[in-house]
Amino acid sequence: MNIKAAIDTLRLFNEKADKLEGLSFTKSLGKSGVTISYKLGQPVQVERHGPDDESIDAFVLTMRFFVQNNEATSFKNMADLYTELPVDAELKNKFNDARAKTNAGLDKKTPIKLNGVDLTWRGIYEIFLWGGLAHANQEKKAVYDSWAKDPFSFRLLQNEFVFAMGIILNMIFYTRAVNKAALGQLEAKP
Repeated sequence: MNIKAAIDTLRLFNEKADKLEGLSFTKSLGKSGVTISYKLGQPVQVERHGPDDESIDAFVLTMRFFVQNNEATSFKNMADLYTELPVDAELKNKFNDARAKTNAGLDKKTPIKLNGVDLTWRGIYEIFLWGGLAHANQEKKAVYDSWAKDPFSFRLLQNEFVFAMGIILNMIFYTRAVNKAALGQLEAKP
């Protein structure tokens, strides 16, 4: 294992995590939600609060470093790195446990059922990310475009997408702390 390259990857991960922490998306995440209002004889209205479209786009641009497997800092590649890192097993276990919990969280059902199908946070996240915001996978784009046609549903789905980004963001920040501890151990070695 190339220790210098491993250190560089851990530092890059933390640098990108720091960048996400400073974005307006992250600062407005706690205010995220929807308000549904209805008056007799009028259509139901949905208003989404929290990160706006521009802040979502800016967040996704950097967040891709953690989810695209062509990046050394992706969670999958970080899992491979932690397997080989010469650090305490406790740090490896912390990373792996957090990754497993994050994946389990993303695979849970959201409160939304669309066309009789229970949606998961991962499913919504993948449609938004790979179909509309960061890539144009044809199948996912078709689904994204169909969702975007209905403003009511789209606001609800976009809110769940933001929630999914919060799940991933928690993993990023947790991993940053684990990385700091790993860097301390690696840099202390002769």
